[in-house]
Amino acid sequence: MRPFEEAQMVYEREECASTFLDDFAAHLQWGYVINTPTCFVMARPVLAEAPHPLILDPYVEFTCYNTWFIYCVAGNMSEMFQHIPFTLTWIAWEKRNKFKKYDYERTRQRLFTANRN
Repeated sequence: MRPFEEAQMVYEREECASTFLDDFAAHLQWGYVINTPTCFVMARPVLAEAPHPLILDPYVEFTCYNTWFIYCVAGNMSEMFQHIPFTLTWIAWEKRNKFKKYDYERTRQRLFTANRN
């Protein structure tokens, strides 16, 4: 199964506020979509200090940002760093409905090192 299909299945397994296609379209318009045979990502640049609902809303476009918010990822997570168009200070995602923020460069190095071993 390709990462794109894995990402779609998350929306079928879990209760989500919107559909995969709606979130996909929002990221095509307001964020970034990375889709390769081994990696799928929907992400957008956000301001980490912004209210949580704004960060989670894929229709909100930030003009000032410091963080890549990874809305959905499937497949080889370290590969996404090869395709992200520019570096920001932080990278973040939700885990168990909690906003988690990490140092971008440190996370990139850890994932790259983990996949080489």
